[in-house]
Amino acid sequence: MSENGIQLSLKGQTFKFELLPIIGGVVEAAAKTLLAVKTGGASLAIAPNIITGFFGALKGVAREETLELRAWQLVSGGLLYAIEKSVAELKLTKSWTPEDLKVLMTDLGRRIETRTYTIEPDFFSKPNGLVLLDDVAHELAAWCYRFGGVDEPAQSRAKIEQHFPGGLHRAWMKNPSRFDVLETALNSPFTSSMQAQQQFDGYLQYLEEQFTELRLIGQDEDDPAAVTLARVFVPLRAYVEIKPATSNQGVIEKPADLVVQHETKKKVMPFFEALETWMAALDRRDTLRIVSGGPGIGKSSSMRAFAARIARLGSVYPILIPLQKLERPERPLRERIKDYLVDTRSIPLTTSPLERDVGVEGKPLLLIFDGLDELVRPGKDADDIAREFMSDLRGLLDQENGHQGVVRCIAVVTGRIAAASSAGRALKCSGEQILFLMRFAEPRNRDAHPSPYIDPNNLLAEDQRVSWWNLWKETSVSIPQTVPPILLHPDFFDITVEPLLLYFVALIRPWEAKSKKEGVARNWLYNRLLHHFFDRECDKGDRNFATEFQQFADYETVLQAMAFSAWYDGSARTGSIDVVDKLLRDWDSQVAQSFKNIVGSTKPAIGAALAFYMKPGERPNSFEFLHKTFAEYLVARRIVKVVWSNAEDFARSRKEKSGRSKDFDETKVLRDWMRLMGPRPIDYDLLRFLREELSNLYGEAKEDVALLRDSLAKCMQFGLREGLPAHALFQLPDDQLVRRPQSFREAVEQARNAEEALLACLNAAILPELNELTFRPIDFRPDGHDSTSIGSLIVRLRGQRVGGYILALTLFSGIDCSREILHLQDLYNLCAIKADFSKSQLFMAIMWDADVTDANFDGADLWSAVFRSPEQLSSNRLTDDQLERIQFDQELAGGPRSKRRRKK
Repeated sequence: MSENGIQLSLKGQTFKFELLPIIGGVVEAAAKTLLAVKTGGASLAIAPNIITGFFGALKGVAREETLELRAWQLVSGGLLYAIEKSVAELKLTKSWTPEDLKVLMTDLGRRIETRTYTIEPDFFSKPNGLVLLDDVAHELAAWCYRFGGVDEPAQSRAKIEQHFPGGLHRAWMKNPSRFDVLETALNSPFTSSMQAQQQFDGYLQYLEEQFTELRLIGQDEDDPAAVTLARVFVPLRAYVEIKPATSNQGVIEKPADLVVQHETKKKVMPFFEALETWMAALDRRDTLRIVSGGPGIGKSSSMRAFAARIARLGSVYPILIPLQKLERPERPLRERIKDYLVDTRSIPLTTSPLERDVGVEGKPLLLIFDGLDELVRPGKDADDIAREFMSDLRGLLDQENGHQGVVRCIAVVTGRIAAASSAGRALKCSGEQILFLMRFAEPRNRDAHPSPYIDPNNLLAEDQRVSWWNLWKETSVSIPQTVPPILLHPDFFDITVEPLLLYFVALIRPWEAKSKKEGVARNWLYNRLLHHFFDRECDKGDRNFATEFQQFADYETVLQAMAFSAWYDGSARTGSIDVVDKLLRDWDSQVAQSFKNIVGSTKPAIGAALAFYMKPGERPNSFEFLHKTFAEYLVARRIVKVVWSNAEDFARSRKEKSGRSKDFDETKVLRDWMRLMGPRPIDYDLLRFLREELSNLYGEAKEDVALLRDSLAKCMQFGLREGLPAHALFQLPDDQLVRRPQSFREAVEQARNAEEALLACLNAAILPELNELTFRPIDFRPDGHDSTSIGSLIVRLRGQRVGGYILALTLFSGIDCSREILHLQDLYNLCAIKADFSKSQLFMAIMWDADVTDANFDGADLWSAVFRSPEQLSSNRLTDDQLERIQFDQELAGGPRSKRRRKK
């Protein structure tokens, strides 16, 4: 009995010294018969059975009938039969003698005499899993080669596998009483425990394959030379935040995300080593780590690599759980984990390691939850979801570690920065409990400000882009042996320092571009990738998803609908064909029909042709984007297309001198806008793509962006005057709505989301022209408005603050807020570059950390308005009287109290 359960060890010495002499004589006799058959002297059908000869030779030989010997007798009988049949099927160019076949058995005995093989309970159902067959196959292939054979070991093994089970059956039936004891011994009361352990060992192999065999995005599944993650993976660095020691006596503690970033130091460390150091401590009071990072930084890849690394080291038992795979959030977390592990076909588990009656060699479990931000669900606030999950996880950890003081389970949770921040607040995590992944390189500090990093081991001196390139060049052909200078150029820094984007850039090979006018940015990059992939699929000549569409624009429209479906779902990764079909029928009936033709009613959601961007989902008729930024880029492209279509209608209406044209009906435009943008609030990752898309358009045609800006301002003006037509959502038929509001509150929420998205588009259209000398702030307030239009809009979009960052407050650059009453407004973290606050009233407004660069405060009342420091207003022309009224206070940053300059 081993520590893993009942196993039967077969020592090679027993085979060589006790059975091989008998086998040698039997083989020689059988070889003569076989040779006669091959030369036409006899019929194999009437030839003596080699197994009969083997067991006949055993009679009368006195030996201790140990379990090992009986097992060797059974296995030897099956091998003799398999070898006899395999040799009979060989096509050799040189003749052999019975003595040559005896030599084969001698060589085999010499090969295995120092080895030990194990028979497990599943041997009876899977006999070909016996490792001994590999050694037999190698010797048989080498023997065949001497006589002109061409079989490789794999081919020889295939022949042996074909006959080995039949040989075992014949050997067993020769004397069943001799071998019954084997079945009884192997199928002990501990068999189920050992089988569970075998499954757990198989799961560790599965984790290894998730890293070593995972093909990178865009690599053909059928290509044996496809690049896998393990071949180009570079272990990342991470940092933890170290807060300065301050005296908080008598001061109310502020949320962590309201603390100014430059006062927090960042200690740099190797990511894997940081986790391993934590795991080695196994402290019941410290069983959780949160890993944070932006999209494409390598969170999922790093956790795959780490899980494979830990599986090899064996200190803990890792379990990798992609959080988007956990369904039914109303159920306990333990049951959700079990359902994922047991129900996922590719995972070789029929029971969960978390089950109390199942042990995993006494090792603690390491639960790796990847993708906290992908738990987002429609109608549920991301902060609430993060808090709910972290609360469930804390309960699970407490249950697992609450017995006899033993640490049985620890956990790592990964997520984007916002989701990780919410998770950290939920469980009051801080310091080394939150690890922030770092990019391949960080910008060098060239100004007088001290570096925010504490780097005792000088880890940041390495530019990991070079390390990655040294691995990449080994997997590709016709590429430079050193990193192309364009990849290290400062203009491309933000693109090439992120692992995923660097890989995409390498695929496109910008160093071979003929024109250097194009700026490498994410939108340009993804656009190139889409066109490249579409052209490649169309050039294959066979019918696939891409070839169903005559032009790229139609193909992109389908991808945009799929992206919106995933975006509506909340995860920005998984969507359903039903939503795609509804959107396409609304957008373009001809494209919808083409999509229906290629997908069909019973076919998978997507074909292999779309594997570059997405893959079939776990749910029926669903799909999953391989990276959230793909969906976000496509959503941004669709938004710009819709806005441009509205702008064209607006331009036609402006040409009508006789009054308002029916071509631009604000009510209809805003109703359709609510249908598109209302189901989910916009986020910063999507906003980045939107801003870049319009910035690129501005570089090509400034007048087009000006038209977009004017049409969006017109819609904002109508919305402020009349309100968005939320009531229309109750009147539309189901086929025109992706998500119908179920209450007035939901309708108001969708109106709020749509209004924020409209302002975001206007902001994206304004930003490119902020630096123009001719720029003037945009006023979208209705004619005859009162002084509360902008203030009411801010309150409506901001809502109750739950963190330091609110997206809506970053959208007021270049906006005319003159003569507005903004008393007591919470404008913390406001971004209002070149905004007009002239003659506005900002009594006690909180503008700490607001970016008001070059904003106009002429005649503005700033009595007791809170700013961080005078430097915050260095670009604004303020009078001495205004400065005296302002309250400069660094308390909000957790720093020392500054003297207030306001007169009493």
